[in-house]
Amino acid sequence: MSIFGAGHEVVTSSTKPASPSVGQMIYCTDTDEYLKYVSYGGANRWMQAVLKPNRNVIINGGFAVDQRNAGAAQTITAAAALAYTRDRWYAYCTGANVTVQRTAGSAPYQYYYSVTGLASNTAVGIGTRLEAANTYQLANTTATLSGWFASTSLTSITWTAYYANTADSFGSVASPTRTSIATGTFTISSTLSYQSVAISIPAAATTGIEIVFTTGALLGSQTLTITGVQLEQGSVPSTFEFRDAGEELRRCQRYYYQMGPYASGGYGSFGTGFAINTTTIQVNIPYPVTMRSAPATLTTAAAAQYGNFVANTITACNIAPNIAGVEKDVARIQGFVASGMTAGGGAMLVANLSTTAFLGFSAEL
Repeated sequence: MSIFGAGHEVVTSSTKPASPSVGQMIYCTDTDEYLKYVSYGGANRWMQAVLKPNRNVIINGGFAVDQRNAGAAQTITAAAALAYTRDRWYAYCTGANVTVQRTAGSAPYQYYYSVTGLASNTAVGIGTRLEAANTYQLANTTATLSGWFASTSLTSITWTAYYANTADSFGSVASPTRTSIATGTFTISSTLSYQSVAISIPAAATTGIEIVFTTGALLGSQTLTITGVQLEQGSVPSTFEFRDAGEELRRCQRYYYQMGPYASGGYGSFGTGFAINTTTIQVNIPYPVTMRSAPATLTTAAAAQYGNFVANTITACNIAPNIAGVEKDVARIQGFVASGMTAGGGAMLVANLSTTAFLGFSAEL
């Protein structure tokens, strides 16, 4: 009796059949995998027959989480350091700026990652860095990278897999500290197409993995679209793992957590605490999840978008909030005004009738 039920008998084999038929299932003894031959992504292909939970080590591969921009466009400056965009994904470019944006997708993918070029652009890179704690199990195995890609102008996109030379430290675009595992190209067109490749992960790749997609010039109004990116253990892909929206957000917040901006445009509260002198308050802000490390940076809006709230009075800040102390679970943030605070008195750090005030805590790789 097959574990897949009557009518779905599984043949045991050390290799995949040379001429399979759609619907055929095998247990491959060489790779210890149950495989099925199906029509998927416009072609017949072998895919995983058993869908394991937590198989996709890429976080936000469907680009649903966008704490930094909430779907707004972001400009990537040419020849600058890599910039994080949609959660867990960064971008960079050369020659001329490009814009990136989370755009509306089509079922089953609610969102796409879209890049729009500019005249004189010469190259674009999009990547994600995966923590050693989440990829250690892939070392000395075969993993499969897959996703959906399209472009109005490009006919290929290059993929490259790296591992960090030291744990969770990949360096910068200008000075990378990583070792190439493998590279190749996917042929793409103006229609979203499914692509996959099996990658032999070396035993040394216990220090974190980086996946980077690069292209040639993306000129004015030309676009690149990506969605459904997955990296999983196994010699063939499985269908994309859709996770609960709250779970995907929680995974992203291990690396970046943003409070605000508050759409109401009122006095949204960031945290409560007390005044330490006549110009400064300190408030405690616990994170919703334990972060990968104590956040190294805090990003904010302009100073006047924030206020110190004391005794039912809000005083606009004259210096943007900054970090007074930080741990993996909580931050102590300072709010500054010219005068008027009473040391030891209770206080809140709030948005000052602002729809742009936010606090962004980064522990990105």
